Amino acid sequence: MILMAGFSPTSAAQAVTTVRQFAYVSNLDADSVSVIDTADETVVATVPVGDRPNGIAALPDGSRVYAINFGSDDVSVISTATNTVIGTVDAGTRPADATATPDGRFLYVADSGSDTVTVIDTATDAVVDTVAAGDGPVEVAFTPDGRYAYVTDFFAGLAGTVSVIDTATRITVATIPVGAYPSGITITPDGRYVYSTNFGTTTVSVISTTSNSVVDTVTVGAAPADAVVGPDGSRVYVADMFSDAVSVISTSSNTVVDTIPLSGPAPVDSGPNGLAITPDGSRVYVADTFADTTSMISTAVGTVADTGDVGSRPTDVDIARMETGGPSAPSSTPARQESGGVVSSENENLTGMVATTGDAGVRQKVRDVHTFVQQVKKRHLDHRAPTRPPKVRRLRLTTRTPS
Repeated sequence: MILMAGFSPTSAAQAVTTVRQFAYVSNLDADSVSVIDTADETVVATVPVGDRPNGIAALPDGSRVYAINFGSDDVSVISTATNTVIGTVDAGTRPADATATPDGRFLYVADSGSDTVTVIDTATDAVVDTVAAGDGPVEVAFTPDGRYAYVTDFFAGLAGTVSVIDTATRITVATIPVGAYPSGITITPDGRYVYSTNFGTTTVSVISTTSNSVVDTVTVGAAPADAVVGPDGSRVYVADMFSDAVSVISTSSNTVVDTIPLSGPAPVDSGPNGLAITPDGSRVYVADTFADTTSMISTAVGTVADTGDVGSRPTDVDIARMETGGPSAPSSTPARQESGGVVSSENENLTGMVATTGDAGVRQKVRDVHTFVQQVKKRHLDHRAPTRPPKVRRLRLTTRTPS
């Protein structure tokens, strides 16, 4: 869909400003990023990046997208004008995800293996600071004024925490207890509340930014991996990975007002993971990690309107909004693409634990998860390189196991 941002008169005719939107999807097992034209929901480019891109972050102006490479401890800088990698920036150990500041000046990278947040100056794509964070940081969200960064500390485990960084001093100023294995995080447009998905439970913690304390807890589906808030602040969308659904939370009541099922190609589950919402709030894009697809939800009707194939094990998605045209196909050869398949019980060793469930299949996943968590935690403590991302939103789903 071509969005007409507006018209301004000229001496000869009216000049049209065209705005296009593209969804960028990190494909963990394909070492690539898929580019989806949201006008017709087709993949228009595949960009080779670093080893195991686990997170994706677009700048507010849409000029660049950053692929967070968990396996190679770096960040690939993608020009959206050409859909090619124009630079690589070193990060900390096992970077899991990143978010740009509201003004686009800096990129904060959550380094899950080194308990740090790497700060990159987007003007130069150079590291300008490294901030001590909590235990296994995996995702970052900023207050609208950019004053504070809230970071989920996944490896805090059952005693999950969210760290608060003062962006002026780049010092952690608060640590907030939340649920087990906090993963995704989002902040309402008015800056009043933070929603943290507790992947090791079936809950989302609601944090007041005034008191930096949990003021409510919302029960959602199994293994909530990520969350995104709509532009008007009325709804929060949560990816329930083990329930193969997206829960919709009303922020006025902090209750689930809708549950949107997602289906993978039988007999594969969808495994909804990373989320992104379009600036107008009309669509939510979901990275379906188990199914190697991306689903597009129409928020107006609360159903999946389209599903398309992407690369192997998509883990995250972000929207790049660009004026006057859009990206072109890459000049380089696309990275390898792996076909989807049945996710075996071995491959369902996802990080986290679901607290209680009556579903036998989910209980088996929980048992597998518990074993894997212990393995990854051991690796994390001695800072050796785990072979899978330590957070579910950006999680590796292959038969490899930590050594």
